[in-house]
Amino acid sequence: MISTPRCPSRSEITNGQSGGALLALFGHVLEDVPALAPMSLTRLTVDIVRPVPVGKRLHVTTNVVREGKKIQVVELSLSTDDIVCTRGRALRIRDADLTSIGVPLPPSTTGYASPLPGINLRGWRPST
Repeated sequence: MISTPRCPSRSEITNGQSGGALLALFGHVLEDVPALAPMSLTRLTVDIVRPVPVGKRLHVTTNVVREGKKIQVVELSLSTDDIVCTRGRALRIRDADLTSIGVPLPPSTTGYASPLPGINLRGWRPST
């Protein structure tokens, strides 16, 4: 995925992107990584190895390290001008395993909850 920051999210310390913007970008990219079963993000570890410049094109790559029916491990890498600035690793666990022990699932990330009973908005995204 390629992204160009549009709003100021500059860190006061490094004059680069703030960590919150980078985490949001990684979370957004993780939604598009396919899994064998419906899964929820349980852990996201991110290392910012150098300042991420504001206003330059960012390139995020993903690599599924472990693919399974119960868990999935995904490595993410954010680079600009072919220089890696941020690395991350995500652990996703199958939704069925979470609900069986009573953990409530987060709202759907593949669609929006319908405000009207009986109307399914699954897969719908607002226009930009």
